[in-house]
Amino acid sequence: MRLLNLAPHCSVPPMNGADRRAWHLHENMVAAGVDGHFIGRQVISDRKGFWPLPGRERCRGGKAVTALSALLAGQDYWQRKMIRPSFRHTVAQRCIEDYEAVVIHFLYSVPLINAWRGHQLRLLVETHNYDPEMFAALGNATHNPLRRLLCRRAIRTSLSVLRALPKGATLVHVSQSDLIAYRLLRPDLNHVVVENGCRLDPRATAPDYTAPGKKQLLFVGSLSVQQNQDALHHFSKVFWPSLHRIAHLHVAGSHPSPAITTLCAAQGWELHPNVSEAELKALYTAAHYALAPFTYGTGSKLKLVEACGRGVPVLTTRAGITGFPALPPLVHVGDGPVEWKHIVQNGVPAPQELRETLDFARGLSWSHLGAKLARIAETASIAQI
Repeated sequence: MRLLNLAPHCSVPPMNGADRRAWHLHENMVAAGVDGHFIGRQVISDRKGFWPLPGRERCRGGKAVTALSALLAGQDYWQRKMIRPSFRHTVAQRCIEDYEAVVIHFLYSVPLINAWRGHQLRLLVETHNYDPEMFAALGNATHNPLRRLLCRRAIRTSLSVLRALPKGATLVHVSQSDLIAYRLLRPDLNHVVVENGCRLDPRATAPDYTAPGKKQLLFVGSLSVQQNQDALHHFSKVFWPSLHRIAHLHVAGSHPSPAITTLCAAQGWELHPNVSEAELKALYTAAHYALAPFTYGTGSKLKLVEACGRGVPVLTTRAGITGFPALPPLVHVGDGPVEWKHIVQNGVPAPQELRETLDFARGLSWSHLGAKLARIAETASIAQI
C-alpha cells in the first residue's frame, strides 16, 4: 500500500514523545510492507532514504516570538509553529493519486488536506491526545494570561477541525478513554486505538536493590515541554523533600529550559541534556526507578511504556497512568510522598514481576503497533475530501 504520512511536528531523529510516536510507527509500518513517503518537520523519507524538506525555513525567535505573532494574527499557536510555508508547499505539490491512504498527525494539521478537495482516499488522523482536556490542563497550569488565551484558542481550533472532518475519516487514538471522548463529539467517524509504544530492550543487568546507599531515580522527557516541566516542579515540591536523603535523581531529555536547568542545580539533580541512545540506555541500566510525577495527563504516557520495555520499575502518580486500563506489577501508583518513600526504601523487584512487566511491554512494542496501524490503514473507509 502507498501511504503519505504527514507529521509537521516531527524531527528525525526523534527529539520528544510525539516525534517518537510518529516516526517509530512509520518505520515499523514500512517494515510491515507499507510504501510511500513520510514528511516530517525538516525531512522527507521513503524506503530509499532521506532528503531535506525543500525551502525549509529557519526558526527564529523561539516560542515567544511565535506565540506573539500568532496572537497578533489571530492564529492558532501550534498551527503557526508547526505548519510552515515550506511544509504546506511540499504537501500541496504531492500528487495525491499516487497514494492510497494519508495519515495526518494532530488535529491542527488536518487543514493540509484542503489541497486535495474533491478527491477520495483513506484519511487517518493521529490525535495523539484528547485536545480539549490537554489544552485545558496546560492553560490551568499557567498564570500567564497569554498562554491561557493560546490554549483556549487551541481548543477551539481542534473542535472546529473535528467538526469539519469528512465522513469516512478514521481517528487514531492512543487510549480507549481518548476514543470514548472523541466518539462523543463525532460518533459518525471511525475510531480506533493504537497505543503508545516502546522498543523492547530489557537491560542486561540491574542495580542491587538491597545494597546500602542512595537509590538512583530517572526522569526522561523533552525538557522544553510544559507538561514535563510542571511534573518536575511538582516532584520537587511534593516528593523530593521525603526522598532527597535516600535517592539521587537523574533528569534526561532534550532542550532543557533555563527554568529546568536552574531547578536541577538548586535541588542537586544531575541533568543529562540531549543524550544519545547509548547514554540513555546506560541511565536506564543504572536506575532503580523511573519517574512519572505528573499532575495532569491525557492520552497515555510513552515514558511509562518505555521504562517497562527496559525492565525498569516505575513510580507514577495517578495522572501519569492516564489511558492505561491495566498495568504490570512493576508500575507503582501513588500520589503521596509516604508511598513513594516506602517503595524506594523497601522495594525489591521479583523475577515474576519483571517477566509480567516485559510481557506488558511486548504487547506495546513499536513493531507490533506499526503492523497494527498498517492493517488499519489498508482497510480504512474511503473519505470524500
